[in-house]
Amino acid sequence: MSVTVAVERSSEAASRRLPRIDYRSHPAYGGMFEVEPRLRQEAEARLLPLIDDVEQTERERAAVFGYRYGTPSEVTRELAADGCSVRQLAPELLDPLHAGAAPLIEAIRGRLAELRSAGEPIGFKATQELVAPDRHPELWKLAAQTVRAAGVVQTSADYFGAEGAKLKAAAVMVNQPGQSWCTDIFRDGAAETPPTVGFHIDSSGYCTLKIVLYLNDVEADQGPFGVIPTSHLWEQGSLGRVRRRSAGTPGARPGGHGRHGGWLPDRTG
Repeated sequence: MSVTVAVERSSEAASRRLPRIDYRSHPAYGGMFEVEPRLRQEAEARLLPLIDDVEQTERERAAVFGYRYGTPSEVTRELAADGCSVRQLAPELLDPLHAGAAPLIEAIRGRLAELRSAGEPIGFKATQELVAPDRHPELWKLAAQTVRAAGVVQTSADYFGAEGAKLKAAAVMVNQPGQSWCTDIFRDGAAETPPTVGFHIDSSGYCTLKIVLYLNDVEADQGPFGVIPTSHLWEQGSLGRVRRRSAGTPGARPGGHGRHGGWLPDRTG
């Protein structure tokens, strides 16, 4: 029964289109900018090579993996149907990772405290610290062990029909209440912050699952991870998705709307 529901839901979602924003009538953006051919040409010159790269990646991915995902388990069936899966992990899995991340967490908290005391807004990048295997070898090792023990590595391989999988990137984030990057993006009061603030399609076109491990309670006003179920199916392989991903690659201005899904482990204690 669950498989039938998943197929029906996937079929309906696949017919949906990515949302478009009418910037001319937007309460904050409308009327702010005049069309400038020179700027358009400059933007196209910067973006077109990136779009070509992402298109090539998409073609290679589709040729090897296609768009039919493996569903040998409950988690992979949820991923295929909804684009996300929520799980509660045992403390013995997350406690060592939490302890290993403690120095980075304190460093981020110190940085946020300095910004607040100076009256500066809290930007998204200020809330996180990238974990690199060469700079944080022990924490990287802990993260890799945790996702493997939690079954994420095997789930990734099963989902994409790959021979194996591994941790590609990791970061530690500290989200405190009232952060300006997710609660107050129009500071002049021209428009209310929309509930979709920060939503985007990740620039990577390769076979990846995003994992979010909550090490403690995260409330709604702290900018928790959000996902639009089934949005990973909207216009799969289309030029629209390619362009939105390419706009988020290094060398391009950030942009794009919508949200893709992935494995989403959860812990609320």
